[in-house]
Amino acid sequence: MPPRNSKSVPNQIISHAVDSAQSDDQTHTVFADIGHGYGKFLCGNRQTVFATVIASVQPDEADFASMGKRKRFVIELGDQYYAIDQDALENRRNIRRRLDQSGLGGELHRVVMVAGFTQVVPTNGYIRMVTQIPISWFNHKDKLYELADRYTGSYAGKPFWYVLKHKDITVYPESFGTIICHCFNAQGELVYDFGKRKIIVLDCGTQTTNVGVFEGLRFVGAQSFTIQAGMSDVWEYVQGAINRNYGRKPALDDIDRALRDNDGQFMLGAQTIDLNESDYAPVAVEQVAQTIISEIQNNLEGGTLGNHILGGGGMWPRIQPFIQEHFGDQLLDSSEFPAARKVDPWMFNVTGLKRFELFKVSRNGTQQK
Repeated sequence: MPPRNSKSVPNQIISHAVDSAQSDDQTHTVFADIGHGYGKFLCGNRQTVFATVIASVQPDEADFASMGKRKRFVIELGDQYYAIDQDALENRRNIRRRLDQSGLGGELHRVVMVAGFTQVVPTNGYIRMVTQIPISWFNHKDKLYELADRYTGSYAGKPFWYVLKHKDITVYPESFGTIICHCFNAQGELVYDFGKRKIIVLDCGTQTTNVGVFEGLRFVGAQSFTIQAGMSDVWEYVQGAINRNYGRKPALDDIDRALRDNDGQFMLGAQTIDLNESDYAPVAVEQVAQTIISEIQNNLEGGTLGNHILGGGGMWPRIQPFIQEHFGDQLLDSSEFPAARKVDPWMFNVTGLKRFELFKVSRNGTQQK
């Protein structure tokens, strides 16, 4: 694992704005936030969000519920079949989730990436992927280029092929997309400028919370860092609490699903457990929040190195009240930014990446697919 608060990232990101853009009609630009907990993908007007849980299945299991109305999220990639998201959980065997960076560019990363392509890319073709990586792992971004390959397989009975070249992968540090989403509109036009003010961006995810520091839109790498704390800590705490209270240890993915899709109501056999009770998720969320607050205090002089704070990511709605209580008026309300008002917090990053690309395209005078 990387150091808890590694700070090695290039100081300039915005200066990278005008790089090569492809005009090949067969090339589709995909914006991918391939998170530890969820994958968020955009391409054109299409978008998808799914839990980055996969399970290897046999060919005869790939069709095991085409009898239902819901299309199965099972892909064939090479000579292997993979169930994704809910279908992986229902399979209950060989379940895997990429909860750390050890598999960066590896099999799970590839499967999740291609699964995202099948949901948003309208046709076969070449892919240009714009993605991100935790700040503390930006030194290891070369591993993402290992994703470059030709991919063939099938989804929902239809064959696909995608070609992703090394030169067509662009990587940014996490948190960058969040500030861009607040400053650029859906057309890629700059509609808000922080000027010389220092902005602390908290990107609260599943495994990590990335703390990006910006002077206006200039990324200050020396002051930015990653905290190893996120929603997976809440799952693990809840898992331990249930084990203490009931002597049974449920799967983390089932806890995630209860919190996400069932208003925190978790079924343990015939017993319904309300994970919103203080002994479960609330105390765990507060612990994560206090960890984040402590790291900001320790690394950013009590938060005084920033004029304002912006938040985003899947865990942000749970963390936000604690940040508000501690930092008060420093915390900015995303609903007061017209560009971000209608975007869900977990989509800030990937939406920002798309908008920045539109800005780059307008600078280059080329058209994006």
